[in-house]
Amino acid sequence: MALRTVAGSIYVCLGDNPPAFDDFHDRLEPMLAPHRLGHAKLAHQATLVEHANWKLVMENARECYHCATNHPELALTFPVSRRTLTQEEQSTINAGFAARMMEQGLLCGPEEGAWWQAGRFELNEGSRSMSMDGQPCVQRPMAGNGDVGSLRWALEPHSFAHAVGDYVIMFSAMPTGPEETIVTAKWLVSADAEEGVDFTIEGLTELWNRTNVQDRDLAENNQRGVNSMGFVPGPYSEQSESLVLRFTDWYCETAGRYVNEHS
Repeated sequence: MALRTVAGSIYVCLGDNPPAFDDFHDRLEPMLAPHRLGHAKLAHQATLVEHANWKLVMENARECYHCATNHPELALTFPVSRRTLTQEEQSTINAGFAARMMEQGLLCGPEEGAWWQAGRFELNEGSRSMSMDGQPCVQRPMAGNGDVGSLRWALEPHSFAHAVGDYVIMFSAMPTGPEETIVTAKWLVSADAEEGVDFTIEGLTELWNRTNVQDRDLAENNQRGVNSMGFVPGPYSEQSESLVLRFTDWYCETAGRYVNEHS
């Protein structure tokens, strides 16, 4: 078993030949370190049993073109409308946001490797956190002045995380059968934050609990469609599903290499 850490987050590989880790560590560490995960505590953990194939769950987690219509609460803070901007408009927004983050000593990226991606993005105007009203749900910030957008990083084959100014949420999707997946969400807050004083569990978790249940329903609906006699696979969108393409390409390559090595 291989074990490594990055800026307070812990990674374990159960395989006999773990992938090269140094590049991921060296490029994510300066982005994640200001969020002070080494000075954080687990505030809450929630588990969902999803009656859907793990790959369907992960594909849903790797795209957000469904967010505008299926996640109305998340869309209040998450910039789903940015996909409709022109490249010039998007570039201007990104440059202005990056400059504001640099003033706080925060890096935006994006950075990526064969099995991971990381990048910081701006939340919707007026939003300072990913919460039901866009305002911090924890009164003790974890990074900068608390208005730091969201640092999202994702690893194949099963996880992604968001670090906003006041908390970090981590997701893991683990298959337990051909049509069952266990999704675990963990909320981290500053070690100094006191429940009932600086935050409430309901205020901290409501947005993502709703979003996770909505995603569960989507994945289970997709599973029913895949199981139907009328199902025909279609192409992925290179624009809206670029991370899905990365995920499936990585999966096919990794699975193919394993089969070849053990056949």
